[in-house]
Amino acid sequence: MKKNKIKYMLLFAVCLMMLSFAGCKAGQDEEVSLAEGQNALYFLSSEGYSLKKVAFRLEASDSEGKMKEVMELLKTAPEGCKSVINAKTPILSYELDGDTANINFSEQYKDTKSGDELLFRAAIVRSLTGVEGIKGVRFFVNSQPLVGISGEEVGLMDDSAFENSIDHRFAEYEATLYFADETGTKLVAEKRKVSYPVDGSKEYYVVQELIGGPEEAGHYPALKKEVKLLEASVDEGVCYLYFDPAFLNISEEVSAEVAIYSIVNTLTDLPGIGRVRFVVEGVNDPVYRNSLSLSSALPSNLDLIVIEKK
Repeated sequence: MKKNKIKYMLLFAVCLMMLSFAGCKAGQDEEVSLAEGQNALYFLSSEGYSLKKVAFRLEASDSEGKMKEVMELLKTAPEGCKSVINAKTPILSYELDGDTANINFSEQYKDTKSGDELLFRAAIVRSLTGVEGIKGVRFFVNSQPLVGISGEEVGLMDDSAFENSIDHRFAEYEATLYFADETGTKLVAEKRKVSYPVDGSKEYYVVQELIGGPEEAGHYPALKKEVKLLEASVDEGVCYLYFDPAFLNISEEVSAEVAIYSIVNTLTDLPGIGRVRFVVEGVNDPVYRNSLSLSSALPSNLDLIVIEKK
């Protein structure tokens, strides 16, 4: 048993040296070619909003052993890259069930920012499904199936779900997010870098950051995490947000104006957006919490903003 442990540690050390030699080549777009017997491992780029492919050779002989090897290697990072599995993405367990890898994360995984979470997921799934004998990956949080930002279970994932996740599929934007102050009647600003897919809706991911809550002391959530944004789009200076009917009656610990204008003020701060229109499925004249009409597109309300002394 002791000899096998030493052998595994030596093999792991060899793999780390190979990864360090290969490097992450951050900032380059060229395709990394694989030699015979090599696999691809995916890391976060140094900027943190794209994936980089690294060629490496696994030493284990069976699929389960290779899965364990990949999961250990993803905790490290070649020069110029960031690790995928770290303190922000703690894993409770993982196992191979037939040709499906099941990864079980702790409850802390739910706090991962939406853009970052998609990248973490893409890196792990693409790395594992590159292993012979592994065709799909399922994510669990505290033994429950992972639920996406749409509210639906993510389900079985394979490489095809993330074909465009390498290089510059993700961009980053510094947004001004508005959260509640301690009274729940005013808004306070917080700068935040938001990662989003370049072929997706930046506005959608900015609102997801709002739902995720503040990071600075003295700032409080304006929206509960139960809020489910279905879709976001922009047309002629108006940002359209699509919610299910439950959105209108979610009880917040802040005023109705603070909850709605945390969204409106945040989005109208983005280039090209002057108003925000709330669209609720099946409701022609939506009223938020029986007090605030959402029947027309809303401009920003600067009177709600408190300028903080730093």
